Amino acid sequence: MSSEKKSPTEKAATLIRELEMRELPDAEKYEKCETIARLAPQEVVDLIDDPQVKEGVTWLKKAHIDIPSIAKWRKAFAQTIQLLFKEVGGIDRVKKWHELEEVCDKISEEEMKNIDKNLRDAITWVQYIHDNSPERRLEIIRRINNGIDCF
Repeated sequence: MSSEKKSPTEKAATLIRELEMRELPDAEKYEKCETIARLAPQEVVDLIDDPQVKEGVTWLKKAHIDIPSIAKWRKAFAQTIQLLFKEVGGIDRVKKWHELEEVCDKISEEEMKNIDKNLRDAITWVQYIHDNSPERRLEIIRRINNGIDCF
């Protein structure tokens, strides 16, 4: 049976077998390749030594119609920085936040027991804010990449 005559389910089953996808992490590996290809400015792609990988990344970028330049990425990065600082009210507030992080790191579990629940919750948020740093970085990268379309 030719691939044109296969149903979407049959095509999916064939590709899943060919790609040896047995668990979600298997799918994640492939999607990471697509994601990094889409994120890479052309100037980065030009630095790839392996000609097959370079060709593959170039193909993926064209397939996704997303080929940013470093100049556009830098402009979008700078714009995103300005927007994030504006959203919180400026650098003075960011400096206070940094001070709050330092202070909260010094509060012990024992002290936390004697604090009002609402304050305790807020302090806990600050103490554990870095637990989801990878997700936060990804969100920022997405914002930068969305800003590339503006330039």
